[in-house]
Amino acid sequence: GAPPLPPATPLVGGRLVYVDPEKLEVKGEIPFSSEFDAELGPRGAFYVRPAGERGRTYYFEDPAGDEVLAETWVRTLLRFKARLVDEARAR
Repeated sequence: GAPPLPPATPLVGGRLVYVDPEKLEVKGEIPFSSEFDAELGPRGAFYVRPAGERGRTYYFEDPAGDEVLAETWVRTLLRFKARLVDEARAR
């Protein structure tokens, strides 16, 4: 297999853009890297912690409190993170 990546080497892979659901306006962007983390919260909420922003946590929630949808977001973000790491190792 491929050698492990040095722990101090974050892999950059785009950004997560978040939008105001009522105004449909871009509210901001979260840089996506191999150090990015996503975690499921209670009642349809999930948290995103980007690399390089020490202590910064973005809080998102499904307006209907849909826990399944929040879990889908977390799984998708973590799968993308894993894919980013796998692609870097294949280089």
